[in-house]
Amino acid sequence: MAVILALDVGQQTIGLAVCDDDGLPRALYTITRLNRRRDVAAVVAEGEQRRVTQLVVGLARTADGGEGESARRARRIGDLVAAACGLPVAYQDEYLSSFEAEDRLRARGFRGEPLRQRLDAEAARVILEGYLARPDDQA
Repeated sequence: MAVILALDVGQQTIGLAVCDDDGLPRALYTITRLNRRRDVAAVVAEGEQRRVTQLVVGLARTADGGEGESARRARRIGDLVAAACGLPVAYQDEYLSSFEAEDRLRARGFRGEPLRQRLDAEAARVILEGYLARPDDQA
């Protein structure tokens, strides 16, 4: 089975989630962004450690369905990580992933700083679940 690493790329953080041989998407952790080189190296290291075979990156769309600065940032990071690892990359619409992630964490009793610390990784998990739910002809 494929080992898939999902990213929720934000301006200040990158949330990571993984789906491996057990087929269950799991939130991992959040990287605090410093600079593009260090950010990419951190994601590449995680991918290599987990022997990732596929990369999925959340892509925020604008209200009209286009791509704004957030989507361009995600594509830059996704393309750099994919090139560094030699992995295929898929871009998944991340519409409302952060809201869904927050709802899930609140339902599990997280509030305040503990919620904020887990939010981006949980959003990456939501993105990964969306990717896994896509029909095969779109994945």
